[in-house]
Amino acid sequence: MNTETVQPTYTLMIVFPIIALISVLIFLASERINNQVGRWGGKMSASTVFVLFAVYLDALESVHGKALMVALLCSWVGDLLLLPGKSRWFLYGLVSFLLAHIAFALCFIQRGIDTGQLLLPGAGVGFLVLIISYWLLPHVEHEMKLPVLGYMAAIVVMVILAFATHHHLSNAAIPVAACLFLVSDLFVARDRFVKKEAWNRIIGTPLYFGAQMIFAAI
Repeated sequence: MNTETVQPTYTLMIVFPIIALISVLIFLASERINNQVGRWGGKMSASTVFVLFAVYLDALESVHGKALMVALLCSWVGDLLLLPGKSRWFLYGLVSFLLAHIAFALCFIQRGIDTGQLLLPGAGVGFLVLIISYWLLPHVEHEMKLPVLGYMAAIVVMVILAFATHHHLSNAAIPVAACLFLVSDLFVARDRFVKKEAWNRIIGTPLYFGAQMIFAAI
């Protein structure tokens, strides 16, 4: 085996997550001190890393990989649109992430879905979302209720298909990433609609970028 070829590959597999972690820490620290340059630079740097990570791992060489790239690019745009923190931009960001979840779902379908494994995760995720809706929707402004419900439907489909893909491929990383994404969204929703506080971002941001880095590697 040619170690000169293997070594750079192994090194970069570590470098990408490290850069993402550093970028997330810069973002969170900048949030704490309200440094806008650090906020924008840290978050968009971390977002760019998961896109480049997928490209590095040859995502563009397969049909499901191309769907994955669409999902990650939509997520990148969504991250950008959420940064201003304004209601109008939040709605645009929500739409971008909705498209990302549709692309993730298509990616999983292209990888192969065991339809026999849809019922149990479907029931579990559906029940969980009903509880979340009961908690969240009373806090959501009237004009945002329909977009939020549409987004919730998209992420539910994505998570259910992730579990069906996991069983088909014996690859636990996919449903783990989907669940991390779902939990991170709970903190985004809590911050936007229920109670705005630092803990939402401290917990939610690492979960989100962890999910995206896992997705980029599938």
